[in-house]
Formats: sequence, C-alpha cells, structure tokens
Amino acid sequence: MKKFFFISILCVLAFYAPAQIKLLDLSVIPNVSTDSSSGTNIIMDVRFKVKNAAEAEKIIIWFGSQVNTNDVLNIEASIIQNGTEVLINYNGLSIPVRNYGAEIKVPLTVFQNSAYHYITLFAKKADGTESNRLSFIK
Repeated sequence: MKKFFFISILCVLAFYAPAQIKLLDLSVIPNVSTDSSSGTNIIMDVRFKVKNAAEAEKIIIWFGSQVNTNDVLNIEASIIQNGTEVLINYNGLSIPVRNYGAEIKVPLTVFQNSAYHYITLFAKKADGTESNRLSFIK
C-alpha cells in the first residue's frame, strides 16, 4: 500500500512539473557564395530540434574559439507564440518551429568563419534558466 501511495505521488508531481526545454540534433550546414559586388558571403544554416519551444524566451547561439564561448559571435533569437504556432525571430525573419524542427540562418564574415571552432546552442526562459547545451565542432 505504501508503494502504491508513493508511486501515485510521483506521478502527480511529474504531471504538474513545469515543462523543460530540451534541445536535440544540432547540425550546421555552411552555404558559401561569391558575387562581384559584395565578395564572399557565408550563411551558416544552424538546424536543431527543440522540445517545449513555447516555454523559451530566446535561443542563444555562440560561435567561439573554445566550447561554451562567444568570442567570435553571439546570436540571440527571440521566440514568440502566434496562436498555436511557435516562431523564432532572427535577422528580420520569422521561422516556424515544425515537428520540433527549427533552423536559424546566420550570416558570417570571412574572418568570423575562419575564427570560430565551436558552436554552442542553448535556450533561455524568461526567468533566466537555461536548457541543455549542444556543441558543434568545426
């Protein structure tokens, strides 16, 4: 009887626990193009999956020389909810999160592209708590 009561309490607590943001499957796809007027353009297509995206206030992407650093570039993309749709706003674009899948296109200079060795991705809630961190090694 005590076991049943204990398990029942755990189930109730788990049901009412706040949803945690979870990031998965980070991949980065570089897109390099050259034109005569602006030279070389580098767009990094940062793709990932996010569980409970509506709980987050922003997605943070750090390009750094070491893991968990932003000494090359610091990106903050805001998350908004439009009805039932969750959108990531960055660089004037609103990208929907579909089936947990999300992507952010980050423009880099040639210098930034050569200077970074790691990309760190995480989400932040309005209260400042952070999700898990994912790292990508160049």
